[in-house]
Amino acid sequence: MSILRIGFIGSCQVAGMKATAEKLLPSALIDAQHIHVTMRPEDVREHVRHFDVVITQVGDGDADMPYLRASSLTSPTLKAVYLPTFVFSGLHPDMAYIADHGKVVHGAHSDMHSIIGAACFLAQLSEARAAKLFNKYIFAELGYFAEYEVSYRFMRETYAAAGYDVDGLVERLLAESGAFMHTINHPSIQIIAELTTQALKKAGIVAPDVAVPTDVHDALKEHFVGPVFPPLARSIGLAGSTTYLKPAQSGDDREIGLEEYLKRSYEIYRSVDRETIAQGRIREAFGTIGALVAPPRS
Repeated sequence: MSILRIGFIGSCQVAGMKATAEKLLPSALIDAQHIHVTMRPEDVREHVRHFDVVITQVGDGDADMPYLRASSLTSPTLKAVYLPTFVFSGLHPDMAYIADHGKVVHGAHSDMHSIIGAACFLAQLSEARAAKLFNKYIFAELGYFAEYEVSYRFMRETYAAAGYDVDGLVERLLAESGAFMHTINHPSIQIIAELTTQALKKAGIVAPDVAVPTDVHDALKEHFVGPVFPPLARSIGLAGSTTYLKPAQSGDDREIGLEEYLKRSYEIYRSVDRETIAQGRIREAFGTIGALVAPPRS
């Protein structure tokens, strides 16, 4: 009897997808490739040709890698299923990327940046003063409270369109374990396990009534973790925090307070062109904060 070969291709979430599948199908040969990180897209295409099932996070709207869409990968010998990447910014609306000529500008301990922190740097506010702006008033002015509902609606529409059931999922996780995201695109393993199980059912390789495994290692929890700030947390029934967690591989105390995080971010920004920092939501926040908070007089 041949061994079932399963491949997961997509974002950093594929590690948790692979770990989930290993719990459900311990006798299968399971592979995961983080596109652009562990393997180039064109190499991924050749790599998965001999698998029996591929779960891909590349959607039909992806113009850069159309050959990695489920519709392109499916063949008489290969079953491909699309599983959208889980993105939810409602718990961390202050997080954003900064790009410089197509390359990510690394932030303090991750590729993410604080929108308010970067905007305050542009506004020439001190780190201590910037930390005081992580409050209900500024969050409301920047639209942070509305972000949860926007993210929630986007999640429901995205997964319903792809044939997945996420009704009640985040509500259950909020009640059981609190924050279900580590960053805007690093969901908890409970999210990944639920969706991976559904994808494997869609592929027809696990029984329709199989339970979602609950003992899967949460690898993304060992990466950078952003806080759910108290004003936002209270609005969804959580306690909240202003403490970030550095990646576990740093080897020392993972906790870093808001002001220290801002100090390290400012150190980075001093060597980055201001025009590079002032883009997208950071530019918008700079305009808002600049109009609300005058810089200190010299």
